[in-house]
Amino acid sequence: MSQTDNYIFELSNKVTRKSVSYKNRFGIKIAADLYMPKDFDETKKHAGIIIGAPYGGVKEQGPGIYAQNMAERGFIALTFDPSYNGYSGGEPRHISSPDLFVEDFSAAVDYLGTRPFVDKNQIGAIGMCGSGGFAISAAQVDRRIKAIATVSMYDISRVAANGWKDSFLLKKIATVYSMHLPSNVMRILRHPSQCLPIEEHLLDLMKIQTLLAASLASSILRLVGITRTPLLNLP
Repeated sequence: MSQTDNYIFELSNKVTRKSVSYKNRFGIKIAADLYMPKDFDETKKHAGIIIGAPYGGVKEQGPGIYAQNMAERGFIALTFDPSYNGYSGGEPRHISSPDLFVEDFSAAVDYLGTRPFVDKNQIGAIGMCGSGGFAISAAQVDRRIKAIATVSMYDISRVAANGWKDSFLLKKIATVYSMHLPSNVMRILRHPSQCLPIEEHLLDLMKIQTLLAASLASSILRLVGITRTPLLNLP
């Protein structure tokens, strides 16, 4: 199938779309689409925006719709197929590599920032779904990304590490610190959904961390014979 046959949307008469390609720092060829306002002045500098695809998605789907809409608003918009996916290179196909998916955003900045009609000091990124986390990670280390927005249901990397709504993390804390925490805190850690309304299911981890610090400090003070300090209580 050619690259012009599989878009899920009609191209707006207010923009132009150009297929481009470039390499990321790992040497993988990235296939991308550049969306520009029709009849824009190429002698002037314009703000640029990069749109990342949902996890497993490609540029001909939602990212293209976002890019088109941003181009209609005057941005130079770039969306791309992540490494190993779509028309981009990389073998084996369809593998998951968060490191490379983050690098794909920086590679997009490399390309967009070298266009003579793009203001390299005004480049932002939009991360859709899974790429929301990748875009944020890229912005943490790539200061050329000046603004960022995400449209994500949840943080894939955090779920993989800590479980849905931090369920793995809370149970791990409860297990490790079971001898140091009061019973009311243990109940919250082990059964958070029973202690909070469903819309407030996510605990304020800063409060938990503060409480843990106070609890452990009290235990240490007891061991050296100093009067126990008061423990904090969650509201």
